[in-house]
Formats: sequence, structure tokens, C-alpha cells
Amino acid sequence: MAFTISVGSLIGSGGGGGGGGGGGGDASALNQQTQITLAQTANSHLSSINGKLPSLISGRIPVDGSGVTQPVSLSSLPLPSGAATSSNQVTGNSSLSSIDSKTPPLVSGRIPVDGSGVTQPISVSSLPLPSGAATESTLSALNNKTPALGQALMASSQPVAIASNQSAIPISGTITATNALNNGTFNNNDGVMVVAGVNGTTITRMRVDSLGQVWMANGLLPSNLGPLATGASLSIVQASNHVFNIVGAAPIADATTGVYSRFPTLGTATIPFSSGVATLKGTAGRIRSIDIYYSGASPSGLYVQLHNAALATTPSTTTFVKSWPINSDQPRLEIDLPHDIPCTNGIKLAFSTTQITTTIATTEAGDAVGWGA
Repeated sequence: MAFTISVGSLIGSGGGGGGGGGGGGDASALNQQTQITLAQTANSHLSSINGKLPSLISGRIPVDGSGVTQPVSLSSLPLPSGAATSSNQVTGNSSLSSIDSKTPPLVSGRIPVDGSGVTQPISVSSLPLPSGAATESTLSALNNKTPALGQALMASSQPVAIASNQSAIPISGTITATNALNNGTFNNNDGVMVVAGVNGTTITRMRVDSLGQVWMANGLLPSNLGPLATGASLSIVQASNHVFNIVGAAPIADATTGVYSRFPTLGTATIPFSSGVATLKGTAGRIRSIDIYYSGASPSGLYVQLHNAALATTPSTTTFVKSWPINSDQPRLEIDLPHDIPCTNGIKLAFSTTQITTTIATTEAGDAVGWGA
């Protein structure tokens, strides 16, 4: 904004006479200088005001009232249709309160929902299946492995394994026995045929008749016990995985010779125990008689053990054969065996503080003599 002031108007328009005598309003040099000074001051102020005015924007002076709080009254301003008023806010608050009461608290930041009140339409036609899930093809393959109901041949039947601890399975109904054996002939008589054993391709069968008699192909089962002649005995085929334990009297004499040698040989008094061990024979042999002369401090709780051990083998539980206690009141022990005891590796004696396991008493002393082969 610019202001223009005419200096001539500030000097004055009165002056009917030229060059008057310096009255108060005449155009004297003093008065002209005063007017010029006032005009310059006014121009300075106007220039300052002009510097403080912003440029017009669309013909308007831009203003900024953010520096102070502007007093504004809206009491008489017109409101648009549907504007929020005090009465309308009460209605809105009531609606918001109703909505808030129907909204459940968040669970892990999510709104919980319950769709159980109605059936939810869900399509799983395109959902991915986990690895190994049952499909129509796998169920069809399983169905093909299930046999039809009813009895069938072995090739068309499902194999079944009976439990190893299966209790007795009761059988009901009528049992018919065919090809029963009676007096050496095959008839359909009463009784039950039992497969007794197999000898090559021949099946040995027997039958128990209604009188409780046991029949074989060659007649009745022998009733008396004890050995019989070959013609009156039953033949038995031993299973390939079965071992017979024949119990009888032990031999009382050596099978090859009745002559025994002395350990040590004649001319040597005895064999001394060294670190609790005495070697009667360092190689395989048989022992029949042993004499022990104990010379230690106390035989109480002490045993002498026989071991099947070679010359360089230390007696242990694995080589143990037999043991005898040493009496504290009679340190000499005489052992006469009822039969030879073979020792396939060697014959050794050992003092031990245990009866069956071997704990060698290395500090005990004594001498030994044996008879054997």
C-alpha cells in the first residue's frame, strides 16, 4: 500500500501576497523548512507501515492469528441441517453405549466370535490335505485287502497269529473222527485220531478209544514200563531242536585204564602252594584222589577248589570245578572221588575264601598230592 502526499499542499495555499513580511502563516523560508521536515517524517512512517503489510492474496490481506488466542463466539452462528447438538449427542451416546455392551472383550487382540447358533457354510473342496491323509484312493486300496466274509481257502484267507499266552479256546458242537486206527486197521470207529510223530514221509498215528485204550498201527500201547525188545517197543523220532538229558549212575572206573599216576611223581614229596595256587598237572588229565596239607595261620572259612586250568592260566570262576571246606581242627584234607573228574586244560588247586566263586587267598600256604591220569 502506498501513500502520496503533495508537499505543496503541506506548505499551504493561502498567501495572497507574495513575499509578505514573515507572518505566522506565510510561506517564509522557516515555515517551508518545517513543512518539509514533517513531510519527510510522514513518508518515513508510511514506508515503515508499507513494509509491515503483506502482499494481497486474491485481493485480500492475509492474516495469522495463531500467535494469540482468538476470542470467537459461536452462540449466534447458524448450524447446518442435522448438525450435532446437545440433544443429538445424548441420543448418539446412548447408541454407542448399547453397541459397547454388545461387543465382547478382545482375546489376544482379536474379537471372539461364536457361530454355533446357525449352520456355517464352509467349502473344503480346495483345502490342502496333510501328508499321508486318508483319501478315497487309499481307502479303496485298503478295502481290496480285506477278504470277504465266510470260510475260504488258505490262499484267500487272512493270516492270523494266536497270542503266545492265549488261554484255552473252547470248542462246541459235534466232532466227527474219521480214519481212526483200531487194532492196526483204519476204520470209522469211535475214538479220536492223533498224529503222534513223523518218520520221514510216514505218519505214525494213534487213537484213544471209548474205553481209554491207546491204539497204534501195531496194536495197543505197551502198558508195562521199562525196556522191551525191539519188536515190542515204540519207535521215537527226536526233534532236530531237542536235546535228551539222560540221567544215570556216573562211571566208577576209568574207561580206558585203571592205573593212576601220582602228582608229583614218586621221589618228590609234595607240590607246594604258591600265592594260594598249586598245579598238579599243567596239561589235560583226570583226577581221582587229592591230599591237602594246610600250613597257613588259620583255615577258618577257607576252601580248597579244583580248577580245569592250564599251566599259564590263573584259576577263576570260569575254570571252577568243585570245592571242599578245610576244617579248622584238622588242617589235612583227604579227598577220594567216586569217579574220575576230567580236566581238559589242566589240573590246579587253589585256596579260596569263597565256596563257588573264586577269590584266591594268596597269603595261604600248604602242600598237595594227587592221583590221576
